[in-house]
Amino acid sequence: ELMTTEVSDAIGRYIVALGRRTRDMPGVELGVSSRAMIHLMSASKASARLNGRHVVTIDDVREMAPYVLRHRMILSEGASADEVLQRAMDSVPAPLPSRVGLA
Repeated sequence: ELMTTEVSDAIGRYIVALGRRTRDMPGVELGVSSRAMIHLMSASKASARLNGRHVVTIDDVREMAPYVLRHRMILSEGASADEVLQRAMDSVPAPLPSRVGLA
């Protein structure tokens, strides 16, 4: 079922941008890997399916990001993974709805 769940190019680019953003944020010694981004895409597909859809939305990615990425970063002392991820999601522009479609 996950193999037939669609991820638009715009959502794929958003996932990559989010992962890259974690690499240069204050409080992060080592950001997430490319493999972590692949896992985020898979988890986002699962979220879409659990919500009865065949297409991943930005909400799926944002919902799953903390669960998939929080333990995949090495943080500076005193930094919070959840705060870092929230700042990353706030700083990476979400794709416009017209660019998320698969048409």
